Amino acid sequence: MENWLWAAARAEEAAEEAAEAVTEEAAATWGQEAVEKFAETPASVWIGILVVAALALVLLAITKDRKNWSARTVAYGALCVALSFVLSCVRLFRMPQGGSVTPGSMLPIMLFAAEFGIGPGMLAGLVYGVLQYLQGGWFLNVWQFALDYLLAFAALGLAGLAKHFHGEWGL
Repeated sequence: MENWLWAAARAEEAAEEAAEAVTEEAAATWGQEAVEKFAETPASVWIGILVVAALALVLLAITKDRKNWSARTVAYGALCVALSFVLSCVRLFRMPQGGSVTPGSMLPIMLFAAEFGIGPGMLAGLVYGVLQYLQGGWFLNVWQFALDYLLAFAALGLAGLAKHFHGEWGL
């Protein structure tokens, strides 16, 4: 009986060691697969990521005045993006090759940019562009995604230029 217990204990230890070895091997295999997929990423994707990062840095550089980024600004930005998103769900006409006509879905972002400036407006537009893609967009390559969704909607923030002209125009 004692030999049987000893053999069962040794079998349990061997099974645990084998399970640990399989787990370590699986982790090493997963890590190797991740590195291989990382290395297979085309250069255009890396360039696209760098362009988006550069856009983010430009947005931060444009807004030199840090008091623009208050809790009030972020809350209004989130509300304007949400209102724009809801308005974009109401489609008056859908184009055959993509796109649609919506009742003023970009207006809240433009009003936000006019009130809070270029930097916050461009960031709100960038977030809205990503949401538009998630709503049902598609793209063929990274450049198309960057131009159609990121850059185009971030350009809505240029309505923030109106903030600089309030004094000149007597508004």
